[in-house]
Amino acid sequence: MSLAFIVEPNILYLAYMIRRDTAIVTHNAKIVDGIYLTEFHSPNIAQSVHPGQFVNLSPLADGSILNRPMAIFDVDNDKGTLTIGYHVIGTNTKKYSELAAGEKITLIGPLGSKFKFDLTYNHYFLVGGGIGITSLHLIGKYLVSPGKQITTLIGARTRDLIACKSDFRKFGKVNVATDDGSEGYRGHVHELLDQIIVRANGRSPLPSGLQAIYCGPHLMMKSCAEVCEQHNIAHLAVMEEMMACGVGICVACVCQTSEGQKKVCLDGPVFDGDKVQWTREQTSGMHE
Repeated sequence: MSLAFIVEPNILYLAYMIRRDTAIVTHNAKIVDGIYLTEFHSPNIAQSVHPGQFVNLSPLADGSILNRPMAIFDVDNDKGTLTIGYHVIGTNTKKYSELAAGEKITLIGPLGSKFKFDLTYNHYFLVGGGIGITSLHLIGKYLVSPGKQITTLIGARTRDLIACKSDFRKFGKVNVATDDGSEGYRGHVHELLDQIIVRANGRSPLPSGLQAIYCGPHLMMKSCAEVCEQHNIAHLAVMEEMMACGVGICVACVCQTSEGQKKVCLDGPVFDGDKVQWTREQTSGMHE
């Protein structure tokens, strides 16, 4: 796959790094209603993945021509596999959920920047809303190290839609917020974040060494950013936007920041949360 005619340095670098591979499905499972994890054998891509990146899957529905961007949930370099997480909301995601072990599909990746996560913080808060939690697992896996504390907050409409709780318990404590109060905190996950930040530190102003990393619906992330700003703690936003190409050419996934317009597929999807300008609503979080 050559993009050598593009002169923008970031795109040239991406063109050099990304791979197009025929991946083999090794496992496919529904983890909660409507949310699936699908594992592929693709050593060529798996060995190059950095936390926060994503892959493009070829469309399977008749009449579809655009690849579908999917968050990378996990990577196993020994097995040569990578796992994606997604919500079944349309024809293509429905077909992905029906893929059986041994079937093949084209993957392109890894896509997105190699964001450099700061490992100097003492306590990380991973905050996921809905399917957004699957974008944080590989990041959490990367952050785990002696002396680091990781607290995960998962938000969902109801307890039956809480995804990946056992996976994140491997990193540390998991807290849950449900809109209907069927499990954990009754309310929104950003409200729970606010409570836990104060309770975990027990004093104001808060000590240094805290960072929140969040992913989910636009309004949820905006609210998380406001909580972090209020408490003056560092925060990162893992952005989700509709994409057409996924490699920085179509400019369909632009995000407004204090440093100007950025492409989520090329400059992100991980951004410093205090630089994101939360004034524009997302068109939609995911492809169908």
